[in-house]
Amino acid sequence: VEIVNGKGRILVNTQPKIGIDLQASVRTAALVAENFTGFSLANSDIIVSVYSDEPVEVIDGPSAGAAITSAIIAAIWGNTLNKTVYITGTINPDGSIGSVGGVLEKAIAAAEAGASLFLVPVGESTVYVQVPVEYKIAPGITIIVYENVKVDLEGYLVEHGYNMRVIEVSNIFEAYNYMVARE
Repeated sequence: VEIVNGKGRILVNTQPKIGIDLQASVRTAALVAENFTGFSLANSDIIVSVYSDEPVEVIDGPSAGAAITSAIIAAIWGNTLNKTVYITGTINPDGSIGSVGGVLEKAIAAAEAGASLFLVPVGESTVYVQVPVEYKIAPGITIIVYENVKVDLEGYLVEHGYNMRVIEVSNIFEAYNYMVARE
């Protein structure tokens, strides 16, 4: 995120392509960042650059709203975000962090990328995973079905060899305190 003198524009630069939901999320992030910091962005342009190391067709969705909001706040205040703290969650105009899908997959990706802490919306530190259940219905006949089982996300990650804490956050104030780099 870069903030430069300008006209209150929000410019989103992505490689690959961007979707409309991400653009709307960045607008909400800017509003929340203004409210959080008390700093008007009316005479500034916000440039948000999003890059993917993996080949994907389109980057879209509101799941990065809380991350983008934190990045804008950090740019306003001149702070550095901790590169080992990852977050997923939408951002709402009141600064609350909303739920997202694919939390398990995002947590695994964060852990594999070197995250030490993964922030998730309230209620999303437990996830459903599919586990095989065998039913022996007759001699020599076994049926295997997959059932959804609710598990603790951090415990699941530990069981699968990852060492990453998972913490629920309800708003940008809580999230930013975890995300800002500490001296």
